[in-house]
Amino acid sequence: MKRLYYTIVLALSIISIGLALLDLTNIINIPKEPLAFIDNSILLFFWLDYLLRLSRAKNNGHFSKIISLIYWR
Repeated sequence: MKRLYYTIVLALSIISIGLALLDLTNIINIPKEPLAFIDNSILLFFWLDYLLRLSRAKNNGHFSKIISLIYWR
C-alpha cells in the first residue's frame, strides 16, 4: 500500500511541476479549464494528505516546523 501511495505522490508531483513549468514558459495557461481543475485537484490531494498525516501524527512538532518554514520571512 505504501508503494502505491508513494507512486501516486511522485506522479502528481511530476505532473504539478510540469504544469508549472509549462505555465511559466507560456506554453499553457493553467487558469483555463481543464488545466485549472487538474491543478486544483492536485492541490486538494496534497492538502488533504497533509491534514490527514497531521491528524494521525504522534508528534505534531515536525509539522509545525514545516509550517514555520513556509511562513518564514
